[in-house]
Amino acid sequence: MNKQRNQFLILTFIIILGGLYAYIQYLFIPEWRGLKEETSRVSQRQADLARMETGYKEFSSLKQQASSLKAQASMLDKKVPKKLDKPDIMLTIYNMAKSLSLSPKSLTFEDVKDEGQYLTMGMNFSCTGSPENVYTLVDQFLKGNKYIFALDSISFIPGTEESTVKMRIVAYAYKP
Repeated sequence: MNKQRNQFLILTFIIILGGLYAYIQYLFIPEWRGLKEETSRVSQRQADLARMETGYKEFSSLKQQASSLKAQASMLDKKVPKKLDKPDIMLTIYNMAKSLSLSPKSLTFEDVKDEGQYLTMGMNFSCTGSPENVYTLVDQFLKGNKYIFALDSISFIPGTEESTVKMRIVAYAYKP
């Protein structure tokens, strides 16, 4: 009986091991592999989603920057003149100088130069007056009222009561 019982236990143990092996080999391992694949797929999709969210945030930020830049461009478009009108520039410069108690002496214009998307025109301007008023005039040139000016060079010739100032100014305008 003992021998039969041992054989029965060994046979039962072999059947259990065989069933366990079959379960592991044919049911558990394929499901485990599928679960690992699904887990990696979910992780990949979460990473893709996070990247898409970041891209969307960057896109919306870029969209806001583009609208802000368009608004700035339209403001600059309104501010920058479309042409260089010599008589009007002359009046503007002379009026600016006279309003600061400066005595304009001469204003000569150079040819208009095409710089691609904009035009430039150099001017040589000389006047007499106090240096403080000249500095104020230069500041008004740089702030740009009706035209956009850039001061290219300036030279002071000191006098007893007034200084003589010679400056080269460049006016800018959009190309028509």
